[in-house]
Amino acid sequence: MAKVANRKMPTPSWTRRELCGALGISIATYKRLQAEGKGPQELRLSPRIIRITPAAVEQWMMRARTAENSADANAA
Repeated sequence: MAKVANRKMPTPSWTRRELCGALGISIATYKRLQAEGKGPQELRLSPRIIRITPAAVEQWMMRARTAENSADANAA
């Protein structure tokens, strides 16, 4: 068995389908948000392999909260 003690494990990431399932949104909604520039940053490993990292999801959520807070402030 090979030693892996000195190897760093890769950062976990999700496919579009995995992320949408975890968030409870449809793939169509996710793609619409991406097209509008409102989705998370994607990591394209190849034309068919797209992953989304936890850091990208966190940044995406922070941007969404900031936009929501700005809209609330403008409505008041």
